[in-house]
Amino acid sequence: MISVDISKIKTQLLKLIHYGSGQFVNLIVPFLLSPYLILTCGESNFGKSAIGMTIAFFVIVFVDYGSDILGVKEVSQNRYNKALLNHTLSKIVYSKIAMAVLFAIIYYVTLFFVDSSSTDKPLYLWSGTIFLAQIINPLWFFQGLEDFKNFSLLTIVSKIFYVLFCFLLVKKESDFIYINLSYSLSVVISGFVAYKILKSKYEIEFVTIKKKELFNYFNKHKTFAFSQIFTWFQLYAPILIISFLGNAKLVGQFRLVDQIISVFRTYIMMSFNFIYPKVCYEINQTYNRAIKNWSLYNLINLSFVLLLLLLIYFFRVEIVKYYHVIEIKKIVSILAISLFYPIVFLLVNCFKQLFLALHFQKLFSIITIIMSSLTILSIYFSFPYFELAGVYYSSIFVELFTLIILIILSFKYKIIHTKK
Repeated sequence: MISVDISKIKTQLLKLIHYGSGQFVNLIVPFLLSPYLILTCGESNFGKSAIGMTIAFFVIVFVDYGSDILGVKEVSQNRYNKALLNHTLSKIVYSKIAMAVLFAIIYYVTLFFVDSSSTDKPLYLWSGTIFLAQIINPLWFFQGLEDFKNFSLLTIVSKIFYVLFCFLLVKKESDFIYINLSYSLSVVISGFVAYKILKSKYEIEFVTIKKKELFNYFNKHKTFAFSQIFTWFQLYAPILIISFLGNAKLVGQFRLVDQIISVFRTYIMMSFNFIYPKVCYEINQTYNRAIKNWSLYNLINLSFVLLLLLLIYFFRVEIVKYYHVIEIKKIVSILAISLFYPIVFLLVNCFKQLFLALHFQKLFSIITIIMSSLTILSIYFSFPYFELAGVYYSSIFVELFTLIILIILSFKYKIIHTKK
């Protein structure tokens, strides 16, 4: 009995090491790449590339149609049924193709009517390749299988090629238009590697999906997919609001601070990817053990994040100087404020794991829509008074409010109570 427990611990530890290695690369790349891009292209052009990427990520919300959550859950619960795995992969990939084609037409037709003399137009032309590349990005499938060895391998391959393409294509100030192209090319390459692994290791293949079933899929999950739009607004709309109310330089400064905060945001979202399929699977097996493991995983995660945040706080001046910016004092102050955000963001994601695993998608979708709308409004009205600091004041306030609501609901529905 003891040997079995030790074996399980070793298995989980190995998965964590595999996953952690990929996330280490994922987290360190922005620190290595951003100073080069800022020095080469300037803060304003760096900010412009961030706007282009933000718009592309918005379209990805429609292309994915919630597959990063719904698909993971479906794969996790049917991981030993090859026929259902083939069916799930095919259904979601075909749905991605349909949505990508539809929104590519809308996106590029819209760009066609943009002033052709605009120097930024090529940036947005290349930015569109990001959401097209998402078609062949099956990381969600590996996540559902808890194959974190290949998940991390693909993450590392993608980041290596992203850095490589940036150094090859971005060599002067005007080359900022190729930053987002570099990103999409890296996704395409890792995507081809991913499908080769799925074919050789899991013998996964595409099957025929009827049009009616695709329409039913779109109709069934439209509320959840719609809520994901608001999740995007909560994460990425600040850049567009700053661009609208401020200027490209302010966007660049925000992007610089956000590069540091996004390291934590990315880590938290990726740790969600690690824990969520496990929670989905264990809840179907033994509820009490699932809650116990959920608490343990997230407590360890919170401790790790708090330690890193303390290190960032104590070395915040040195970190900002590393980016070769002009207004060091201003950005150091904003960075100090922003460090509270990852704490509440992580805690909200902890409860998100449980609510989604227990089929509270509709309830969570409503909360997401309301809170995302509140975030946008609070940023819009606070920015004229506090500028970039107002963005983080608003985000922290809304995440904290969301956390309180989720805690109240978890007690109401007895979600974190053990069952007899």
